[in-house]
Amino acid sequence: MRMPKPAILLPLLVAVAVPAVSDTYFIDPAASSIRFTVPYTLVVLGEVQGEFADFTGEARWGDGLEDAHIGVVILTRSIDTGFEPRDAHLRSDDFFDVGRYPELSFRADRFVRDGDDLRVTGRLEMRGVTKEITVPFRLAETESALMATGTTRLRRVEFGIGPGADTETDSYVVGGEVTIHLHLLLRRVDDAEIVTLEPSDLGRLVGSYRGEGPASSVEIAMLDDRLVAKFPAQPLATLVPEAPDRFRLVGAPEGVRARFVTGDEGVHSMTLERPGKEPVEMRLVD
Repeated sequence: MRMPKPAILLPLLVAVAVPAVSDTYFIDPAASSIRFTVPYTLVVLGEVQGEFADFTGEARWGDGLEDAHIGVVILTRSIDTGFEPRDAHLRSDDFFDVGRYPELSFRADRFVRDGDDLRVTGRLEMRGVTKEITVPFRLAETESALMATGTTRLRRVEFGIGPGADTETDSYVVGGEVTIHLHLLLRRVDDAEIVTLEPSDLGRLVGSYRGEGPASSVEIAMLDDRLVAKFPAQPLATLVPEAPDRFRLVGAPEGVRARFVTGDEGVHSMTLERPGKEPVEMRLVD
């Protein structure tokens, strides 16, 4: 079974390079992945592979590594090993207990260069347990994006996940060490285009929006003090405010924006604006 994937590590990758000036980057989940492998023994020794499909995150760098910061949130219910009965077990209280712990998070503010690598140290919170971890990664940089890749290992028992959590011994079925594989694309957002909004202002936009056609539905939710959009069968997109009622969708196809329409009783609809296509209007249903 594809063990819980301490995918929380994905944020670590972000911290690789430090621009000369302060910049903000958002993880593009559509072009990123957080995967894991874990040994699995039943009759013979094998390996289970899996991933977390829904995550969002942002990074910010100042003039030096001392000003760097990264934050990532992963939805635990999005764990996927390709076998639904196993995934359902991983979501249960035997493993991730997604009802009580719907999110994993990683926040880092210590970055140290180690040759060609960057070592990122921060707080990983999973299933109610917070531990400091350090993750090495490598980064490729363009004018508008960062690509971070890395591999690290975690012991699931330290976070109370799965067999052996009480005795601190490994299960003969599921291995105790989980290997995390991170592949993250972070896109730079011009700070001049970002409007600062309070969580209460963002919260008024939360809800289910529906329109015409099979693809005309989206869930807008708050996740770690930022707004995200969940489209059917798509990864999360982060909504970056350009105006109080207009947002760029990072993680959706390039150029997609959401415009919220407000009436006398508050927000009542959202229009998706897509380059080269007709806009899609959706009504708020809850």
